[in-house]
Amino acid sequence: MSTTSIQARTRQALKTLGLLETRPKMDDWGTNVLFVYETLWEALEHELVADTEIDTLLRLLNDTETLALARNVIPELRDTREAARLTALPKIRFIERAQPALVPNVPHADAADLATYKAEKNALYDADAYRTMLFLRRTERFSEKEMDDIREWLDKCPVKGIRAEGAEFHDP
Repeated sequence: MSTTSIQARTRQALKTLGLLETRPKMDDWGTNVLFVYETLWEALEHELVADTEIDTLLRLLNDTETLALARNVIPELRDTREAARLTALPKIRFIERAQPALVPNVPHADAADLATYKAEKNALYDADAYRTMLFLRRTERFSEKEMDDIREWLDKCPVKGIRAEGAEFHDP
């Protein structure tokens, strides 16, 4: 793309950025967000974006919907390995400044979440034993000792793909 066409697209994207800032969730909001971030990301490489516009782009990234859309057109926002390959200094600075928006504020799991996780893990663990019972006997009636033997066999199963990561289902 020629420099003049990049400059023209950049001017249009900057106008649209102003609209996005003053009228959040306007008509065709998602399309406009994609256009702005894609165009201004390219313009950053040519140093056509002022610091004030970069600040606006970063402010808009604090919205989770905007961030999700921006990640569609800027691979470096999705994957830190992509960001490590950047060579244009303005893009590197942008990614560095965007880091607080990229790191989700994930609350610590509470006791209910932990109990649900353990219940799900146990259900998945028991599912393999249940499938094995049905396969071996065509019934679901096994004694507790037989169930323990089946679980032990599944954990030690030498056939890859059956229970290669069987240890993952045990609580530490």
